Amino acid sequence: MMMYPPKRIPERGFTLIELLVVIAIIGLLASIVTVSLSSSQDRAKQAKIESFAAQVHHALAADAVGIWKFEENGITVADISGNKINGSLSNAAARQSDAQCGLGFGGCLNLADTYSVGFGDPVSLRIQKEITISAWIRTSGDTTSGGGAIVSKYVDGNNFWYQLAVGGTAIFGTVPANYIAFAVSSGTVPNANANIVVSPASIADGKWHHVVGTFKPNDMVRLYIDGQLVDGESTTLTTIGATSTAAVSVKIGNSNYPGTFNGFVDEVGIYARTLTAGDVGYLYAQGLKKLQIAGEL
Repeated sequence: MMMYPPKRIPERGFTLIELLVVIAIIGLLASIVTVSLSSSQDRAKQAKIESFAAQVHHALAADAVGIWKFEENGITVADISGNKINGSLSNAAARQSDAQCGLGFGGCLNLADTYSVGFGDPVSLRIQKEITISAWIRTSGDTTSGGGAIVSKYVDGNNFWYQLAVGGTAIFGTVPANYIAFAVSSGTVPNANANIVVSPASIADGKWHHVVGTFKPNDMVRLYIDGQLVDGESTTLTTIGATSTAAVSVKIGNSNYPGTFNGFVDEVGIYARTLTAGDVGYLYAQGLKKLQIAGEL
């Protein structure tokens, strides 16, 4: 019987379409792995950020003398710092809902050039060394009639401690209308023993702004707006506060001079420490995130 060599089956190569399919599958698998790694890296990064933020928040809370968020009802304004420095609202009509505020923090106050919060003269607010005052504000119109205090411990020229205010033609005689000013004094103003820092522009744009004033003895007085340092001045003051024994009430939204603030205010904090630029940036970032959620940006 004749033997024939086995038939040789011709080798078959990959067609172009099959190669493209294989490449596509490899690419898909690679992208899944990359996304997985990226997601893990993002989660790790976010965890570090949240951990850092928690540390900063804890540090800020430890130095807080009073923090007021205006979430309650009625005329009592609760201090959530734990120090129980509660204030009294002159009229509950100033309270606004979250929807009315449009800030994303919950309730706020519309002081409307009429209302204010008084705290009396508690010892813990007679801060004479390092201090930071922080607030979110939105003006409701022109303040050329004399400006308005945001946070103030000030009765008259002989009883001046600290003040964060919106400028007008009257405030300190130097601050333009609708500019932000922060001032501290050793008791009298205006004189050589007072320091004032002023924003470079008006904030009367109908938007929420984060305003912060800081004082560090024998160092600097600083003003921040929306997380940015906008003015700073060296100071030789080692102590602030009135030289007289007269009681000087702390108020939100009012003082004997320049008067009531025409606008909205929220998230007010007073700290017995000079917050750093990083601390101020953290406070602003927290508010900015809520503004974005609320659609205000």
